[in-house]
Amino acid sequence: MHAFMTGLWILVGILAGTVIEILVREFQDRRRQKRQISAVIKELQFNLYRVDLNIEWLKEYQGAIAADNPARFLRWFSLTSMLSVVTNQLLQSGKLYDLLSTDEVIQVQGFFSFHSAVAERSINDQAAAQRLVLNKQQADMEILFWRTRFDEQRKNLVQVIKNLEELAG
Repeated sequence: MHAFMTGLWILVGILAGTVIEILVREFQDRRRQKRQISAVIKELQFNLYRVDLNIEWLKEYQGAIAADNPARFLRWFSLTSMLSVVTNQLLQSGKLYDLLSTDEVIQVQGFFSFHSAVAERSINDQAAAQRLVLNKQQADMEILFWRTRFDEQRKNLVQVIKNLEELAG
């Protein structure tokens, strides 16, 4: 009987140790996930700030065009200075798909695809061309295009950030 009780207590100890290990791992995984979500939120908030800055500069540019003085607009639209280190890591590992809906992942990927050297060069070349020879109709169409894109990017980022903040608790 004594051997049976000893064996039973050993089994109980092993089971308790296993349960504790599982709970500790779960706790660590949740903490790691919260830190990752927090880092993604910070990256996206910085990127939202950059989008807002580009919207403000686009308004300044529109004002210079309206005043027939595009030469006074001397800013450089920076579309490539976006943060994406943690977001890309989570995307490549597949963990971003666990955090966001498919539509939100597509929006995040679209955001980073849009904010490229090609887009940056395009908007700045358009502004430079207007400084040389003003074509208001062309400039207004270009401004509308970029404003629409920036507004769309802003709306998507705000929604993704909101959903991540809810997920983070």
